[in-house]
Amino acid sequence: MSDVERRTLVHELEVDQLEQFDRAGEAFHRVRKAFAAMAQRSGAAENPEYKKAVPTMMWGFQINFAQRILLGMQMPSVIKDMQEKLDAGETAVLQLVNTNEAAQDDALSKLDDPDDIETLNVSALESMVNMIMNYYPVHLYKSAIHPKTGKRYMKLVLDAVGKTIEVDEYVKDRNRLVEGLRGTMQLPDGPLEQVLNHTFMLDGKAVLGSKISSEVTGRKQRVIINENGEKILEDKPDNKAETRAFMDDKRRILMFSGAGATGFSYHADLDEKNQRMRNHYVLQAGWRADAALQGFGRAHRSNQKQAPLLIQVTTNVKSQRRFTSAVARRLDQMGALTGGNRQTGGKGVIPAEENLENSYANDAVRGLFRDILGGRLRGDTAEVRRTMDLQDNLRAANTKLDNAKTPEEAASLKKVRDAAARELLVFNRNRQGIQPADLAEELGFAALTNEDGAVNDQKLPPVSKFLNRLMSASVARNDRYYELFEERLKANIEVAVAEGTYDTGVEAIRGQSVEAIHSEVVYTDPVGGSDASYVQLEVTDPVDFNSHRDLINAEIGGKYKFLHFVLQKRSKRVYAIFEAPNGVRDGNSVPMLRRVPIRKGKDLIATKDSLSTQGFRAAYEQLDKAQAEKLWDAEIERHPKEETRKYNLISGDVLAVWKKIIGDPRVRRTVTDTGQRLIGRIIAQQHLSETLRNLGAGGAKISKDPRKVLSKLRKGWGFRLSNRWLIKTVYVDEKARIEIKGPDFYADKKEIGSWMNEGLVTETHEAKVRLFLSDNDNDALAILNTLLEHRDIVEETDPNPDGGGVGANEKAGNYQPGRDNATSEQRQMGQELIDEARGRVPLGNVAGVKTVASAIAAEMVDYETVTLVGQAVHTPEDIATLSQVYRDPRFETFRYFFADATGRIVGQVGISQRLTGSVAAFPKGNDEKWLSDTAARFGAAKIGAVHNHPSGSSSPSASDIDMAQKTHAALNGAVELQQVVINSNEYSTVAS
Repeated sequence: MSDVERRTLVHELEVDQLEQFDRAGEAFHRVRKAFAAMAQRSGAAENPEYKKAVPTMMWGFQINFAQRILLGMQMPSVIKDMQEKLDAGETAVLQLVNTNEAAQDDALSKLDDPDDIETLNVSALESMVNMIMNYYPVHLYKSAIHPKTGKRYMKLVLDAVGKTIEVDEYVKDRNRLVEGLRGTMQLPDGPLEQVLNHTFMLDGKAVLGSKISSEVTGRKQRVIINENGEKILEDKPDNKAETRAFMDDKRRILMFSGAGATGFSYHADLDEKNQRMRNHYVLQAGWRADAALQGFGRAHRSNQKQAPLLIQVTTNVKSQRRFTSAVARRLDQMGALTGGNRQTGGKGVIPAEENLENSYANDAVRGLFRDILGGRLRGDTAEVRRTMDLQDNLRAANTKLDNAKTPEEAASLKKVRDAAARELLVFNRNRQGIQPADLAEELGFAALTNEDGAVNDQKLPPVSKFLNRLMSASVARNDRYYELFEERLKANIEVAVAEGTYDTGVEAIRGQSVEAIHSEVVYTDPVGGSDASYVQLEVTDPVDFNSHRDLINAEIGGKYKFLHFVLQKRSKRVYAIFEAPNGVRDGNSVPMLRRVPIRKGKDLIATKDSLSTQGFRAAYEQLDKAQAEKLWDAEIERHPKEETRKYNLISGDVLAVWKKIIGDPRVRRTVTDTGQRLIGRIIAQQHLSETLRNLGAGGAKISKDPRKVLSKLRKGWGFRLSNRWLIKTVYVDEKARIEIKGPDFYADKKEIGSWMNEGLVTETHEAKVRLFLSDNDNDALAILNTLLEHRDIVEETDPNPDGGGVGANEKAGNYQPGRDNATSEQRQMGQELIDEARGRVPLGNVAGVKTVASAIAAEMVDYETVTLVGQAVHTPEDIATLSQVYRDPRFETFRYFFADATGRIVGQVGISQRLTGSVAAFPKGNDEKWLSDTAARFGAAKIGAVHNHPSGSSSPSASDIDMAQKTHAALNGAVELQQVVINSNEYSTVAS
């Protein structure tokens, strides 16, 4: 199969489009401020439900509003490019997420005359009007005392029949705000409308897009322009029929949304008539990488004449990268899965460097905000003064307009306001400075400093929120913020590259020896017959050592100054200490040092201060050159000369099972010793069992018969689906209900909307939308039939599981604090063990318990992070130090570190029932044999077992000692076991 070719199509906004976008942003901020002012005036600002829901809703609306505008604005370039492809005898496939179906249906329902389609308004501006009409705080509130908190708040006033009361004066304000918006801007139609209503040239003839396009979306009807130039409402053809028309070569364009992203194929299938080249335009990748991957797979599958050309569409508005950033890394990996190679020379649909969901970008945002709030980016004095004057003028004009008494006065004041807004917009296009107040005025970020003026780090936004807010600024200011952000991002990456710590997402698994020690087919496509396999790899490499002489002579490539050698007293390891490039901490540049061990590639970068602390000096001893050389060579002599790493890989038709694979979506490729080429998704050891279960590997298949499933659900059973969703019995107000847990009401709203039509029940509990099956069996069966059509059941749980779990009959409202999923049996058992724990033996006074009461090594605090897999654990202190990464003082947990013969961690497993006074030592239904089996699976020779005591004492209980002795006996010396109990700053060992 040919590699996928990819390119980016960038639409440069025209001057009038720039003005439209800027006006839309200014209109949003005017609305946002009007909402805030009215919320204060009406009392809604002091209502918990309003405060929690409406501000978040508004910013969510804004990002969709801006995206919708840019999506429409970029279509002229898309349509021009499509015409060129049609002229070349090729086809166009358009992928998008939003069809604006809800807005269209709402507009149709509001028509005074259903036949008067010409007046239909489905623009982005109308969606803003609808938002104002639905959420503007026009209701009456009164002061009240909250029954739970005892605090005063503002409560909605209800009339005699339980309805909210609107205040006439507030309603008039709302209506004036709406009227002030109408006519202020002309915004483009959506992509579907523009393609359907465009006149294309095909075979020398002019033809409407609606005649040569197939639409595979969730829309039931649509408004198009016919040959006479009239708007008409028509029923949209069935999706299967639309797809068939395209595959039969009766249509040259196909547009699909999420409704057409699964269960349909649009590729150049050798068994179909339409084998033309597919040009796949990604208009919207969406927020979810798995959905983008599924969408891409529609036009690129097996048995095709040629792979498609993948075209990512965007504009020159820099922060529009936000829409592509969330899926950048995964889409590029998908290119490797389908094309066999990630090295595409910058032709990726979304290049990996545009992935902004990382620590470098977050640090860049924090650094930028610190500079702005510190006044370091204000610009010159004249620019600052002019900016403030123009902003004051616009605020005054808006205030006068909001207080207009008559329509005539409002019309006159609106012209004044528009002139003031335009003057500010024109000035901003050339303004370079950013003042602290701009963060609130332009991006809505307020109260970012403490009372003493210091920056409040907790309130600085993550990169995703920052980029979202940029979409509300004018294009010029948007670009200025982004340029400053990008400068800092590049600097952070350059430092990381220089330090050797930059995460490039290396795709190849390389080794002196790569052996596939196990392979099994875990999925077969029922239609195409393609397979996905689980492959376990063993990769062996010689260990590459640093020469102390080369280190001193080369001084790390001649760049950094060698300082001295040190010996870590605890581990008896030798290190060389070098200067390193300055790093970034909390947005500030700080001096760094590099700690270099005997092994290459294991350097540690730390702040200079952290390597100068009292704790560091106590843990390390400085060596002279002669001492260091002797100890360095001796340590190399003792160290194993080669190492073997294990990888779990799902290879083959990975896209078909993408949602069933648990964990990070890392994609890797390799060639084994026998020449077998593999590419697939890496599965971390802790996620392997669940992933294989999701894929149906091993064990009997669980029936998906909806009637049998419903019968069990009515009896309290629970089911886990292959995409990790749960269907389970819960209790709400003492009534048994069947809940579907897992779907996101907003991300999956298209699918959920179709379920609601079939009888799904949605309810809001504490601001969260919950989904329930209907009490009516027929409606419930309809939902289950749809739900299980493309999802397997991977686990079923009886009504009375030992540890709660998926099918527990949990009664809402009866949980004790910190025990969200505890059954009554668990609570009783937990209390008994808590009582036992209170009788723990005194620290270090009982035979069989060796207590080491020392502080957890300062190393983790100083270096800020500990990477577990690959770390060496030789002593109880090593185990205690590493386990602090996972310690949660609310719950008792058990964690096993599995290490090879050299003491290097090769895997880890954690267990918790989220109880404060007890924890099972093994997963449900297992005993000591599980531990030896798991050690064998990891290839481990040593096990470090650690658990914490939420009580704060690190002294082991009687049951801890008993468990350690039984486990040690069961292992029978085959694997070395060391058990540790920890609290926040000390630990004890349990001799077995």
